[in-house]
Amino acid sequence: MLEDKFSKYSVTGYYEFKVNLSMKTLTTTNEGPTRVKFAADGQQVTFYLPTTKINGMGSRNRRVTVETAMYVEDPNNELYALISFSGDKVDG
Repeated sequence: MLEDKFSKYSVTGYYEFKVNLSMKTLTTTNEGPTRVKFAADGQQVTFYLPTTKINGMGSRNRRVTVETAMYVEDPNNELYALISFSGDKVDG
């Protein structure tokens, strides 16, 4: 758990950090939710990080792309978002 020094919020969660390395590409995935809880009202926001890919590992021309969308949910305020990044390949 992570807390700010004024105890206004805390961050909890777990990650399964998966890496796939090929000759020229590094793909990273963080599976698992991250929850931010605010002390003032107990509100909790949950998000899931996207998969990223770094191309050009063997050269000086590296490019980072986000392969999947980021999902954010705030059930107290009935807010749900699927955040797409340039170059997404999102299905479903």
